[in-house]
Amino acid sequence: MKNITERFVTESREIEYRVAFLEPKDSEGLPFTVRILVERENQRVFENWLENERDNSIIHASGGTVEY
Repeated sequence: MKNITERFVTESREIEYRVAFLEPKDSEGLPFTVRILVERENQRVFENWLENERDNSIIHASGGTVEY
């Protein structure tokens, strides 16, 4: 188990993204939005994946250097 100092150091290196997927939808027919934490060293790979999935499985993404 991580101690509190390790936890804060790890969290400070993570980038938060909010991502809305095309499916599934809630009871009102709206897409789910999730928060995803990505370690800084994986930022570029994750953002490339987000761009490739734009309008395929993802309809909205924000965080890091991405906003669509």
